[in-house]
Parts: sequence; structure tokens; C-alpha cells
Amino acid sequence: MAIVIVGTSLGDVFFKKGMNLLKLPSQFSLSVIPHFLVDILSNIWIDFGVLLMVAQFIAFARALRWGPYSVVVPLRASSYIITALLAKYFLQEQLNPTRWAGILIVMFGVIMIGISDKKSS
Repeated sequence: MAIVIVGTSLGDVFFKKGMNLLKLPSQFSLSVIPHFLVDILSNIWIDFGVLLMVAQFIAFARALRWGPYSVVVPLRASSYIITALLAKYFLQEQLNPTRWAGILIVMFGVIMIGISDKKSS
């Protein structure tokens, strides 16, 4: 699950960083698609983001085989916490108190799922 959580968070944040660095065409037409694809494929942030997303998908598929669906899927929500922290400190995004409250609610939910899983084992 650690690979799923970290891979999801880093993959999303790296992908966002790469997309921020792209110069989007002012007019979108078929003639700009090849140049745009080259820009995407040559952007190291996007490349690493995609690789991490693939790794987390493989790890997630394996986790679904090993653990109960009702535990594995909600635990993946832990990535929201890491993603928010990375957005704040790596992407310099502002997180208002409402967003922090939402993150705390997600954290509480993940802890409750972890506790309930231990009690049922």
C-alpha cells in the first residue's frame, strides 16, 4: 500500500508540475498535435509522473488481490493527505482552513478503517 499511496501522490504532483511547464497553444488544431505530443513526451516531470502512476496502478492491482476491497480502496485515500502536503510545499499552493479540515477528516476516516480492520482480524 505504501507504493500505492506514495506513487499516487508523487505521480499526480509531478504530472501537475510538468503540465504547468507546458506552453499550451492559443489555438488548438490538428497541426499543433505533433508538436504538443513531443513537448509532453520530452517533459521529465510528466514522464516521471506517468511512470509513478503506472507503478502505483500495478501495486494497487496487487493490493486488491491481497486485502479486502473495503480496506484497500479507502486506504488509498491516504494519498490525499500526502498530495495536499506536496501541493503546499512543492508546488507552493495555498491551502485554506477548509481544505485542511477536509484533509483531517480524510485522515480520521483512514485511521478508523485501519482500526476497524485490526479489530476484525
